[in-house]
Amino acid sequence: IWDIESQSIAAVLNSTCSPRFYGLLPISGLGVNYIENLTNPRQPQAFMLSKLNIFPSAVLSGRYHNIPFENKLCKYCLLELDSTSHILSCPTHHKFHQQILVPFTPNLSGSPESVIQCLLVDKSFKVTDSMAEYLARVLYTINETSRTKSGHLSVPIPLFIYFFIFYSTI
Repeated sequence: IWDIESQSIAAVLNSTCSPRFYGLLPISGLGVNYIENLTNPRQPQAFMLSKLNIFPSAVLSGRYHNIPFENKLCKYCLLELDSTSHILSCPTHHKFHQQILVPFTPNLSGSPESVIQCLLVDKSFKVTDSMAEYLARVLYTINETSRTKSGHLSVPIPLFIYFFIFYSTI
């Protein structure tokens, strides 16, 4: 059973549902992880979902429902593909972005992928704390929107991700 599980984990690590997709280092190789110092329990979860590239989005949902990639637009703005990097520029979350991220990250520029890579490195407490707070608020907004429409969360999250989040913060 362990061999099958390790093969499954290895396959996930090399897929687009992986921190390697953004060029991020494994959690154990970062030294001090400021994610452990976050006080709100929703923040580490939101931060890790984003770091693992499984933040609830149309791209993630489309993986489970066989939706063509070009039909995975953001359900809020309908302007771009709804992905983990899109949440930084989505007009719906602009208020959170201005309140939380801009004071700590005013000089970040470049592609959305490079910006989110810088924000998810977890090497500065201020950046990790503000990014985790931003992601927690966005995740709360997404969950509330999903619950009001369907009565339950619309994005399934694999069970092994919860184990990964739990063991990475110990």
